[in-house]
Amino acid sequence: MNLEHYRNYVAIVEAGSLSAAALKQHIAQPALTNQLKHFEETFGATLFVRNTRQMELTDAGKILYDKAKHMIYLEDAAYKEISACVKGIRGTLCLGITQAYPDPFFEDLLIHFHEENPDIQFTLYEASSNDLIDLLKDGVIEVGIIRTSRILPPILTAHLSFTEQMMVSGRRDNPWISPDQEEIHLEELKNIPLSITPGVYKRFTDACQRSGFTPQILSISTSRTNALMWAEHGHAFAVITTDNAAQYETDALFCRPILTAKGCVDRNFLCTRAVTTLKEGNRSAVALHFLDFCRQYHGLTGEETEM
Repeated sequence: MNLEHYRNYVAIVEAGSLSAAALKQHIAQPALTNQLKHFEETFGATLFVRNTRQMELTDAGKILYDKAKHMIYLEDAAYKEISACVKGIRGTLCLGITQAYPDPFFEDLLIHFHEENPDIQFTLYEASSNDLIDLLKDGVIEVGIIRTSRILPPILTAHLSFTEQMMVSGRRDNPWISPDQEEIHLEELKNIPLSITPGVYKRFTDACQRSGFTPQILSISTSRTNALMWAEHGHAFAVITTDNAAQYETDALFCRPILTAKGCVDRNFLCTRAVTTLKEGNRSAVALHFLDFCRQYHGLTGEETEM
């Protein structure tokens, strides 16, 4: 099967119609129709349910869509890696990242980027999101990985973004709350010592005040590692933000989302983590290569959609 046919199939799915996909791919619609018919004959399955407005994927069609995207990614990755090998991409990536470590997703991303690009060096700046934005403005860094509970400033472009939720991490043998709970209501934290990072401190304490109590803050740490340290030793619950609670689940620790008394997620408990650059200005080949890698890595892990 021609890999270009898989690209056309993905285009049909994402465009929602044969005519729109034909325009996007610069191919005659009858040819596209024949390719789709050939796919259905080859796999022995109906891939779309056709109606007057759009084409909807069947379960078989969804499977082929996922596999087609993966095959396309592998081919693109091969071309880019070979090109990088031939061209010998070298230089320094000036990158800023918020201080709220550990951050499993971006730790893995940086390690994989280094393994595929051993000739690229790093200058890493750890600072608050506001300070990283200033470093972007001043040209000290080219890429900033920031967290914000507000809309990004108009001077920035988000190349990749995730929605994170405020959560609590504590020891499974803690004396306060059962680890069997699927979520923790804010009021349940009323008399529990807490460790927290500055980035969520105000939003969290404001929410507590609205619920009629003042939280017992044991520690405010710029590092998420130190916030979790208190939880690991059983002296407090750590309040953190993440898009993947499972990354913080261990034999000793559990991690659960914080909900309001009504069992809802407070919008103030949500924030955005984004890979950003200045909207205007030139970007180095190294920065462009890193941004492209981020998008590919994000797609391969199947996380949330880009902003």
